[in-house]
Amino acid sequence: ISSQGAVLPNAAQNTSSSLKSVYTMVDYCPLQDSSIPCPDAGMAFSRGDLLEVVDQSDRRWWQARKLL
Repeated sequence: ISSQGAVLPNAAQNTSSSLKSVYTMVDYCPLQDSSIPCPDAGMAFSRGDLLEVVDQSDRRWWQARKLL
């Protein structure tokens, strides 16, 4: 499986800087999300995908890549 970069909405209020990976709980399509600043920078994923969080520096959007 090839890994791709993504911009993910940060729904959590309290985040840990040690967070490295997450399993997704929902299907997501950036082209259907009106709140994403640049839909072309987003990455679609399906429920149950494993994402590695690579950057949490933005309070609202995380960058990640797909692992599974």
